[in-house]
Amino acid sequence: MEVIATFPSFSPGNPVQLKRKFKVIEPSSVKLEIPPLGEYHVQGYCHAGFHARVLIEPTTVSFYAAEISELEGPVTATGYYASLNGMTHKRWSNQPTVGGWLQPSFDNRLSVVVDHVSSTLGTTPFSPGNFSCPIPWHFRIPGETGDGKKFDTLTQTYDATQTGRCTVSKDGVTKSFDVNDPSVSW
Repeated sequence: MEVIATFPSFSPGNPVQLKRKFKVIEPSSVKLEIPPLGEYHVQGYCHAGFHARVLIEPTTVSFYAAEISELEGPVTATGYYASLNGMTHKRWSNQPTVGGWLQPSFDNRLSVVVDHVSSTLGTTPFSPGNFSCPIPWHFRIPGETGDGKKFDTLTQTYDATQTGRCTVSKDGVTKSFDVNDPSVSW
């Protein structure tokens, strides 16, 4: 990309124009981590969840002047979660708790804990089952409309066992709870 910048000159009426080529580095991946007290479980249910702190990579540049969002993803579900098969994960702009597009801070973290990774609250009878949803992550320049450009896809899964143990995972970050584990609230 070539950028032409005009700078004021010490000679009135004689601005200086400089041409510079540079490579634009775009977001390439998302990294999630569970913060302290970020776990969620309701005792008596086949359920697991966590809040995830979000880091946009690479961290060698800052994306504070970009907007980031999750978009729709198709759900594939079997067994215990079969009733969810064919549903769609909502984009952030359709979730009032998130508000759509978010700007990272200077260190590329989304400034609020925004990714609520959680299974449904499953009741008895328990049985094996799997839920899987690839969720695309996009970025755009503030002021732009539309979906921007995809830069990563994170797959969210939950797995249930015959005993009611639930394991939820997204981007390799995983949390499991047994049905009788004490409730934990974020």
